[in-house]
Amino acid sequence: MTTLLKKIAASALLGPVAKLVKDTMEVGETRNAFAVAGVCNKIEEGTHAYGEWVRFVGDFNAVNYFTGENFRSAKTHVPKVLEDVLIRDLQGMKGSVKELQNTTVTDLTSEIEFAFVVALKRCEDDAKGGVQYEYVTTPKTEVKANDRISHLTMLIAEPPERVLLENKKSKK
Repeated sequence: MTTLLKKIAASALLGPVAKLVKDTMEVGETRNAFAVAGVCNKIEEGTHAYGEWVRFVGDFNAVNYFTGENFRSAKTHVPKVLEDVLIRDLQGMKGSVKELQNTTVTDLTSEIEFAFVVALKRCEDDAKGGVQYEYVTTPKTEVKANDRISHLTMLIAEPPERVLLENKKSKK
């Protein structure tokens, strides 16, 4: 069963991340936490108490590797290192970040698709005993333009030899 979320983010998939790391991991341990795959056609930016954020808009699926739960959303946040790569690829398609904010799928010549796994690495606790961790991101595919029609065309394509043979039979 897939759970629909307002947005896919580490906290939405895993709950309080620091608590999860503290309760399930040893210092120095790295563990796959979740994976996200999707198609992106727009970005949104904003600010909150922790600073600026970027959200990717499109169609996304995610899986929590701790629980096996599956999720789906039209929006996702990604770790900063991956955020920069995705923004660069979208900018290559459309221009500046500001232009992308006001862009819809109909304005783009194509969308980008991507898949990645995010691991948590538990670091040494800070001087006050606070849990420290970092995200480790591993791409599962190259970020690339999504050409949905070619995927569908592959489902209906006929080998040219068979088409020619059928045409010859029908002319007799």
